[in-house]
Amino acid sequence: MWWDQATLYQVYIRSFHDSNGDGIGDLNGIKEKLPYIKDLGVDGIWITPFFSSPGKDFGYDISDYRAVDPIFGDLKDFKDLVSATHQFGLKLIIDQAFSHTSDQHEWFQKSRRREPGYEDYYIWCDEVPNNWQSIFGGNAWEFDELRGQYYMHNFLKEQPDLNFHNIKVQTEILDIMKYWLDLGVDGFRLDVCNFYFHSQGLEDNPPRPKNSKPTGGSILDSPYQHQLHIFDKDRPENLEFLKRMRNLADQYQDIFLMAEIASDNQPEVVKQYTSPGHLHSAYSFELLVDNYYPGMIDEKVSEIFSDNEHRIPSWSLSNHDVVRTATRFANNDLELARKFMQKLLSLKGVVILYQGEELGFTESDLAYEDLVDPYGLAFYPKFKGRDGCRTPIAWNDKDKAMWLPIDSNHIKNNVEKQTKDPHSFLNFTKDLIRQRKIR
Repeated sequence: MWWDQATLYQVYIRSFHDSNGDGIGDLNGIKEKLPYIKDLGVDGIWITPFFSSPGKDFGYDISDYRAVDPIFGDLKDFKDLVSATHQFGLKLIIDQAFSHTSDQHEWFQKSRRREPGYEDYYIWCDEVPNNWQSIFGGNAWEFDELRGQYYMHNFLKEQPDLNFHNIKVQTEILDIMKYWLDLGVDGFRLDVCNFYFHSQGLEDNPPRPKNSKPTGGSILDSPYQHQLHIFDKDRPENLEFLKRMRNLADQYQDIFLMAEIASDNQPEVVKQYTSPGHLHSAYSFELLVDNYYPGMIDEKVSEIFSDNEHRIPSWSLSNHDVVRTATRFANNDLELARKFMQKLLSLKGVVILYQGEELGFTESDLAYEDLVDPYGLAFYPKFKGRDGCRTPIAWNDKDKAMWLPIDSNHIKNNVEKQTKDPHSFLNFTKDLIRQRKIR
């Protein structure tokens, strides 16, 4: 298995490299930068969603799981990227958001019209049945005028949750996975994997005990964080479906399944999801929290390996949902950020580097008028959302703003400049990745 001790590079496609000048990164942009990614020394790439989407949550609201959104290219561009990635000796992992779709998806449009066979593809109720909250703010239930019922959404109201208790939905998801496996992908990053199932009893979630840490260690004080999420996620039924995913993957060669976990009981869920016959690996928000303390990383690592030293967890300190490590943990001190990079790349299991992390990029401080993330816009000013970690990569000192501004500090420390400097953060990271390979 190629993923044991692998280093993956996460590409947030919108902000990576724009090949056609429209201000949005694309599939051909990734292909053009494969020499850079290969030179890092990583083993593979994880690409965030590039599927057809209205873009309400920047690709995580999918309207067609089998189609490439035109802003990123077309299916031929994707096939070319798969081929080129493999020619460079790299693996290609794609991001799939299966817990919910866009409200523009054909399934939802049919379900809201009660078309035969689609009536219960989503979770419908005559009245708001419980106290469940949306992560992005407000109640988790939205009234649909056409159907005359409420539907459940864990995120935006434009992201209705699928009903995984419907076996037809499970089969649809597996068919989508098969489609992309047949096109040559090497695995999947499974977005909010522990959200697939809900309790059919629709019970109220209990209040979070005082002084109990919130899901994912978030500093955001929102209604969602005031509940223990016992009934709207982390359901035991999910384990059986993960077995079906694994059985499909095992029909192909060397396919890697990695879950994202955001749970009130993260280590235990990671252990369950990576037990024999389930997924190969999982990462949680244990190392993506805001409140770092000395010894925290060793403590979390020991917890995951406590019952099985052969488990293959995944570790990341940054991604497209949290403040960048150099700011969040190192307070913009790049010498301290180097120590965190050193620690990350010493961990046993799969390590995930988020684009720009290898460059020591700090969090971008955007003006309110530049914010586009619905999460941040809903909770501003106490939470500015995720735009600050999603600003475009500065490849040289001539790069201009794309869909988000480019950070002036990133331009000063751009890729071209750091490549030429043997003592740069980039070359420091490359050396660490090389050392990791020969351990």
